[in-house]
Amino acid sequence: MKTIILCGGFGSRLGELTNLTPKPLVQICNSPVVCHIMDYYYSFGFKDFILATGYKSNEFKKFFSKKKFQYNVKIFYTGLHSQTGGRLKKCKKFFNVGEDFMLTYGDALSSHNLKKLLDFHKKKKKLQLLQLCIHQLDLERLNLKMMKLFFSMKKFNLKIIGLVEVFLYLIIKYLII
Repeated sequence: MKTIILCGGFGSRLGELTNLTPKPLVQICNSPVVCHIMDYYYSFGFKDFILATGYKSNEFKKFFSKKKFQYNVKIFYTGLHSQTGGRLKKCKKFFNVGEDFMLTYGDALSSHNLKKLLDFHKKKKKLQLLQLCIHQLDLERLNLKMMKLFFSMKKFNLKIIGLVEVFLYLIIKYLII
């Protein structure tokens, strides 16, 4: 199953760190964040990654051309100012109708069991599964009433699963964007 990793943002909250390096390539324990993410996914059997890039896309090309990995990495430029939905829509060409895939952000470190998440999705036989965890520090900025209203209007069930990590996983049967 392919995994899209959204790597196009400006990373402005990291200030000087992202003047030269895109946020997913910022080093944590001698390895870029995005490599930690791919290693984690790989531990669950995911081997094909599409990095939907924007800001400093050439830095991704340079980094991934210098090293060999145990998984496949495709760098795909989705535009400098594209938003999440636009990046996702541009990646549509890499999938067949009905093909499942995973989606996460390029700074979304997680310790959640991806096999259980995928099994849950398959068991429910739904078009998409959205799992959202909100970091405690972000609660002040997040209007949960507005989110609940949006998700209920879209016939989603919103569950706050934890306050430990910020991440988004989306498994979708058909790209309707």
